[in-house]
Amino acid sequence: RRRHSTSIQRVMPLSIVFVGMITFNNLCLKHVGISFYYIGRSLTTVFNVLMTYFILGQKTSLSAIACCGVIVGGFYLGVDQEDAAGSFSLSGTIYGILASLFVSLFSIYTKKILPVVDGNIWALTFYNNVNACVLFLPLMFIFGEIPVVSNFQYLLSINFWFLMTIGGIFGFGIGYVTGLQIKVTFPPHAQHTPAQLRQLLRLCSPHNG
Repeated sequence: RRRHSTSIQRVMPLSIVFVGMITFNNLCLKHVGISFYYIGRSLTTVFNVLMTYFILGQKTSLSAIACCGVIVGGFYLGVDQEDAAGSFSLSGTIYGILASLFVSLFSIYTKKILPVVDGNIWALTFYNNVNACVLFLPLMFIFGEIPVVSNFQYLLSINFWFLMTIGGIFGFGIGYVTGLQIKVTFPPHAQHTPAQLRQLLRLCSPHNG
């Protein structure tokens, strides 16, 4: 029991980053359309390179840095075109940048904290989810989300919970694959396959749209 308590405490920094990642990701989706969402989230690779250097002390190749320059240029063009179309959202863009930062930090902290659980992805996922459940409850209370959830019209719908369960299974799969990739590769490399899975999951969502 003491070992579990210690592990939960030591995984807490990762869980805080995880909660920030989920929160800013959803806020970004709330304020921008799906098409611009991917532009707003495009800076993940750039933050991966920066945070890997500053936190892990690992350098990246010049070609990767050049690619980051292209990504930043594409981000600027995307914002410019969104503004020209009259649908630019400053708050949505800021949330997207913050989501990208937290996704990057999540990869790096996963790499750092894996030794706490002896490299066991299942254990890390379990402790992280326990912490996240605890962390989300006060946030829901502070931002007044509890009445929103309790009054949700589909709260008792079997179809809604079926879709939520499917989404949860895919989400767990994404998290597990991400953890495995971070474990055996470099953190910047660990976002590509999960990113494609997330796109597929959002495209398949019945509420996309």
